[in-house]
Amino acid sequence: MDIYLPSNDTTRVSKPVTFAIFGASSGGHLAAMYGYAWDKSTRSVKIVVNIVGPTDLTVPAYENHPEPERFFNCVGPCLHAECPEMYERASPIYHVDADSPRTIGFFGTLDFLILPSQMYSLQAKLVEAGVVNKFTLYPGEHWDNWWD
Repeated sequence: MDIYLPSNDTTRVSKPVTFAIFGASSGGHLAAMYGYAWDKSTRSVKIVVNIVGPTDLTVPAYENHPEPERFFNCVGPCLHAECPEMYERASPIYHVDADSPRTIGFFGTLDFLILPSQMYSLQAKLVEAGVVNKFTLYPGEHWDNWWD
């Protein structure tokens, strides 16, 4: 992606755009998807910041979750058992590679929706790929109170 910056009245110069992408909860999921999957050709995203965003929608805990529609609505039109490939494509963790952007993440131990295992799995995948990352787990906290 290029932007054009006026350098004077008659000339324009092109400069590549790079940025960090940030999101919380479903926004964290989208930020990670953009950084790991959708930005593969330009590599404009240099840092992903994921605050309690799901990273792997294929884990059995989500199919057995008391509110499975939260995840079904993200992927649809089927459950994981019916179309696992769609859940993999919708999971940021399956798109991590050595060229993925640096990642910062924040998660809580009491989040009933986004389990700490999401953080640990993503961190392991990033380490395996050689991607710089830093995660913070807030003990006894969940998505709506750890920043108080």
